[in-house]
Formats: sequence, structure tokens, C-alpha cells
Amino acid sequence: MGRLFGTSGARGFTNSEMSPRLVMELAQSYGTLLGAGTGVATGRDTRHGAQMLESAAIAGLNSAGVNVETCGVVPMAALASFIVNERLGGGVLITGSHMPPDRIGLILMNSEGAYVPLSVSDQVEAIHESGRRAVAAHDRVGGSVPASKPLERYIGRVGKMVNRRTISLRRFRVLVDAGNGTAGSVLPRLLRDLCCEVECLNCDQKPVPDRDCEPRAATLGATAQRAREVRAGLAAATDIDADRVVFLDENGEGIPEDVAGCILAKYVLSRRKGPVVVPINSSILIERLCREAGVPLHYCRVGQPATMEAIKAHAAVFSYEESGKYYFVRDEFWCDGILATMKLLEVMASRNRTASELAAEFPFPAQFKLKLPCPDTRKAGVYPAVKALLGSHPFDEVDRLIELDGLKTIFKPGSWLLVRVSGTEPLVRIFAEADRPQSARDLAEYGADLVRSVLEK
Repeated sequence: MGRLFGTSGARGFTNSEMSPRLVMELAQSYGTLLGAGTGVATGRDTRHGAQMLESAAIAGLNSAGVNVETCGVVPMAALASFIVNERLGGGVLITGSHMPPDRIGLILMNSEGAYVPLSVSDQVEAIHESGRRAVAAHDRVGGSVPASKPLERYIGRVGKMVNRRTISLRRFRVLVDAGNGTAGSVLPRLLRDLCCEVECLNCDQKPVPDRDCEPRAATLGATAQRAREVRAGLAAATDIDADRVVFLDENGEGIPEDVAGCILAKYVLSRRKGPVVVPINSSILIERLCREAGVPLHYCRVGQPATMEAIKAHAAVFSYEESGKYYFVRDEFWCDGILATMKLLEVMASRNRTASELAAEFPFPAQFKLKLPCPDTRKAGVYPAVKALLGSHPFDEVDRLIELDGLKTIFKPGSWLLVRVSGTEPLVRIFAEADRPQSARDLAEYGADLVRSVLEK
């Protein structure tokens, strides 16, 4: 059987690949691992099939003797917060996150509110494959009850994680684009509590959103136009479960996720020195920032489980992912697009800078990305062969090669090339960054040529 769990849970087409039976069995397998009597919370996003699959997950957990508190439709961070505050053994989130509306996923969470590492999901998958799922006796079946005000408790908790007075004095005008997902009932309320004037776009919850599920500056044209129309000082566009967010400045221009990560990292490090963790596909900007701040930077594999493990291993004070996920480790142990929005407003207020002025402190290099088809059976041979080719075509300006979740060649001027095999699709991804667009394109094409020469043999 192929791997069911990837870096963001088990995913597939709703009601076919991700069927109620599969979700029930995976949840029962997780309950087997946790043990009878454990308390678990469940939550879901707004798309078609989410309620059905949450019910299936509850049934599977109960069958293994696990007790469930059901949170219903909540942002990912609200579920994580509830798990930690209630000292539960874990959680199950049913969400398609940034995927198209016809797909959905099952995410397993641990007692720290984080996605379980792959070592744990591998155990769950092994239990599922073996069929040795726990079946509780009739008088030991778990129960399920509605969770006690999970949204209200999250709002009360996260609202205390920023300097309310500093933000309130500025009376920002903020556009919130919730993508018709879970943030629509939470983020506008939190911002109004901070004396912000809030304009809403796509804040009503729908199973099929009125824009792309994945927020990226390139797909947020309507959001940018609306932000300019209402003269918003900041626009925040979340994905469906609100673990990621993309920012637009006061001119409606997208702030690259790496730049937003550096803005927030600089602010965190000005108050608390410590290591920073980022995935291997992050911009060279964060290296320069950490060097100037005198703190270590540690790269990790791509994906939330790997990021969380690296945060713990290096006792990091901040982390971000290029997908728009930001981790404020002092406040909470998971990424949170809602908190990140309030934190960026805090930076703007405390430094008396507009969003564009903050972004201008980190001139963003040009990036170029390519992807090539690669059968799963050929993936294992890609890295050794590409590394050998890189060695036979040396560059005088090579600074170092990082072999972590791919091959990343960093050149002394600061440009870099990353060749990375996809963990979820039959693809090889090539990333390149350089000071000029054409240089980035040329570097990516060079990497693609290397991969093609390997795959064509």
C-alpha cells in the first residue's frame, strides 16, 4: 500500500479517495495508538463533506474507546488551542486547507496542538494496514460531547497575545478576505476589538469559496482591487482553515511570504533573541537577517510536521514557511494566520511604519519555479544523479550544498538552486532565486536540464 499520510495529513477527493469508511478506520487506528480513555477534540472546515467525515472520525475514535469533544467548524489554531487548554491527548481536523473544493484531508494532531510527526502517522498507517485496530467492549465505547465554546475561548486567548493598546491607538483600516472559510467568524471580530475599521470580503462561510482556496498574491486580484477601493492599510487573505495568510500592503501590492516572515522575525528577535527555523525552500533573506541579528538559523524539511520538530529540537523562537505559515513560539506552538495578522499590525503600530515601508526593508530577490513529471519509481535515483552532475559542472562561486529534503546549492553572491522531489505528487520541483529575474530563470532552467538528463536515461 502506498503512503496515505504526507506532510499535511491524509488527502484525497472527497467521498471517494477520502471516504467515510477510510476516515473512520484511520481515526480508529489513531485511537488505538492513543489508547482507550484518552480525550481527543475534533474540528472541521466549511467545505462539502467535512461534517460527514468529522462524524466518521468521531465514530472511529469512539470505537477504539476514545472520548471526543466536538468543536465543529473552527480555524485550525482554535482546535489546537482547545486541545492544549483542555490537556487532551490529541485531535483530528477534517480540512481541505488550501486545496480545491472537491478535495479534503484528515489531519492528526498531538497533545501540543501540532500536526503529529511522520513517525506517528506512520504508526497509525501501519495499524490501519494491519487491521489490528482496537475495538472497545460495549461498555467501554467512547463518548462524544460538544466542546465548550471553543471559538470564544480561542478569541479570548489569542486576543491577549498582542499589544492591544499600541494597535488600538492607530485605528487601522483592514480588509479581511477569509476565502469563505473558518476565519470569517473570528478575525473581523478580533480586529474590531483592537479598534480597527474592518472591511470584509468572502467572510461568509460557504462550502465552495468565491475565490481560490489557496491565497497567493497572483490569485488575489479582486482582493487587491477591493483593498485599494476601501483604502485599507493592510489586507489579510487566509486559506480555508486559516493556518496560512497572505498580506497585501496599503497599495494593494502583495507582500511576498518570505518578506512577511522576515518582518515578523525581525520584530520577534528585537524582543527575544534565539534560533530561527525555516524550511529549505526559504529565501536567502532570512539568512541575512539572522546573521545581522547574531542568531543561528536552522533549515528543516518542508511541511508542518518537520517544521514543528525542528522548532522543538533547536528551541527556536520563531519560524515561518514560504506558504504563508507563521509560528510565534512564545505564544503558541503552531502556525496561525489569524495571530500573524494581528502581529503584523502590532509591528506596523509599534514602528510607525506602513506595510510597504516594512517590506521595503527586505528587497525581495527574483524567484523562478519549475516542475517536471517524475514517476514515483524514479524518485529515489534523482538526488544521487543530480548531485554527481553538480559535482561535474562546478561553479567557482558555490558557497555550500545543503542535502536536506532535496539538494540546495547556495552560491556566494546569494543566489541558490533547489531540486526537490515531491512527497505527494509524481513531480520534481526546481526552485531558483537570484538578484535578477532572468538570472533566476536561467538557474532554474539549468536545474531542470540536470533533472531531465537524469530522467531520460
